Amino acid sequence: MLEEKTQELMVNMQAVLPLIVTNALSALGAIVILLIGLWLSGKADQLVVRVLCRTPHFDPTLKSFFGSLARYLILTVTLLAVLSQFGIQTTSLVAVIGAASLAVGLALQGTLSNLAAGIMLLIFRPFRVASARSRSCRCSGPSW
Repeated sequence: MLEEKTQELMVNMQAVLPLIVTNALSALGAIVILLIGLWLSGKADQLVVRVLCRTPHFDPTLKSFFGSLARYLILTVTLLAVLSQFGIQTTSLVAVIGAASLAVGLALQGTLSNLAAGIMLLIFRPFRVASARSRSCRCSGPSW
């Protein structure tokens, strides 16, 4: 009885072993892709910040903003590559991400336009810290 169960287990193990090896190699490939993606995203962040540090009169807030933007862009591509390594179809995920970003963009249209305007003000700097404001007209009301 025990020998029959042992023999049956060995037959089942021989049938399952190729499946385990295939999935283990797939998981190992996904781990390698994830580690490379994490390393690349950190390097991209550092590279963008370093390049923007060489630019004179560039706001430090924007340096970290654009560095983080590059980092998360690479992390998104890495996540899609890891999911593709496991055999998940990523085309539908990309379509869902695109539709969701369009919906969020339309919902936050006013806020995003203000964000873009603030970034452009920080990049182009049409005024300086010590610039004086002149008033050419006399307006009724409080003078601030």
